[in-house]
Amino acid sequence: MMPTPAPFSAFRIRQRRRFAARPSVCCDLAFIPAVTASLQQFGDRYLHKIFTPAEIQDARPGSCGFAASLAARFAAKEACFKLLNPDADTALPWKQVEVVRPQGRAPFIRLHQEIRHIAARQGIYHIAVSLSHDQDYAIAVASTSGYS
Repeated sequence: MMPTPAPFSAFRIRQRRRFAARPSVCCDLAFIPAVTASLQQFGDRYLHKIFTPAEIQDARPGSCGFAASLAARFAAKEACFKLLNPDADTALPWKQVEVVRPQGRAPFIRLHQEIRHIAARQGIYHIAVSLSHDQDYAIAVASTSGYS
């Protein structure tokens, strides 16, 4: 006769919930011609609503790859929003997710203000990001090893 397994205690149930796996990798794809069109139609208003001054400078304004670099950063911000997964009614400010690309090092995400608190409540303190673009598309993959 097989022994009956012991029921889960409240402690064990809380522990399982606390360490339940959460999405740790999210990606987003951005259409570069759409970013180019937004730059042409809205100019600085578009730039300064979505990107921080450091992101704009890092994308090298005036270069032929400016729109592609911005599209990759846009995709990174979207991937982070998916990763943080706030409730659907929460509008997240674009500039509170910043793509930082130190010279000679891999890019990473710097969170500011409200979004930093949303991440901290989920146990997320570092988000790595990978950016790429080619022809008409830019892609970003954001990852963390946090738990809920």
